[in-house]
Amino acid sequence: MNWHQIDLFYELKSPVHIGYLPGKASVINPTRYYVPGRNFWGAYTKVLTEKLFDDPTPKNYYDVGSWFKNNVKFTYFYIYDGDSDNNPLLVPKYSDEGLKYGNMLVSQFQNRYIGSLISTEVEPTTGTAKDESLHDIEFIRPKYQSKSGIKNTRIFGKMFIKKDFSKNEITENIQVDTDGKITVDDEDPFKVIFVGGELNYGFGKIEKLDPSHIQPLELCFKFDMNSKDKVCIEHMDENPILSHLWYSEKYQFCGDIELISGRGYKENKDNQQRETHKKPGKRIAPSNLCFTPGTVVHKLEKVEIDYSGVWKLV
Repeated sequence: MNWHQIDLFYELKSPVHIGYLPGKASVINPTRYYVPGRNFWGAYTKVLTEKLFDDPTPKNYYDVGSWFKNNVKFTYFYIYDGDSDNNPLLVPKYSDEGLKYGNMLVSQFQNRYIGSLISTEVEPTTGTAKDESLHDIEFIRPKYQSKSGIKNTRIFGKMFIKKDFSKNEITENIQVDTDGKITVDDEDPFKVIFVGGELNYGFGKIEKLDPSHIQPLELCFKFDMNSKDKVCIEHMDENPILSHLWYSEKYQFCGDIELISGRGYKENKDNQQRETHKKPGKRIAPSNLCFTPGTVVHKLEKVEIDYSGVWKLV
């Protein structure tokens, strides 16, 4: 095998908001109920860049992000329910009763794991709420009520690292041990990271846990890590997909589709950033039509995982 496969468990230390555009006009800023791999790619890129450079430039962020794209891949991360009698990973799936997370209906899942924060702008002269300023932010709760009491919310996903990852001036201080753990100058810079949005509210803080102390997980498919350039998933066997998957009209499916996009830097021929793209998120990437997580795509045999966890047809 040409890739390290690493199980990652993180515990929420604050609410987490993974924003997306709702399907209709609303004052609610909804959250996804999982964390896409792209959010981990962004968080790891930020942490590593600021670890390697005292005063990082936009080009430093771009170069480190490109190194991650070429050498590291993240899956999507889902809530891990330690009280579950069956598979503790609460992955989405469409059923005759509608969309479920694990064995929970969406309403049950929301009641247990999803909260919201309501805010409004105040008129300085009257001290009352300003018209049309109501803002309701959904988030994944950092704690939830379980059968045995209040517990911290945990999420689980996987990271894949090339065993023979590319060496350059950026990575000269990076070490990857035999278990795939990344360290910089013998320290783990990814122990505490921030994912998602609304960081100005104190959201997004998560802390890595030791996976050896947590019940092992078995996923319903196998990873093919024999290629030097890609990680693939085989033996789908009519199981729900655990990521967005690029849409193809040749497949019948039971589930849903949506347009997804992202934000980032723009690369120019001279590898410099345009003035309008120097700040993260200034450039919106082209949209792709995708099957949503939980969808069953019939006769799907093999897919490739990209750096952001999105699945692509092989």
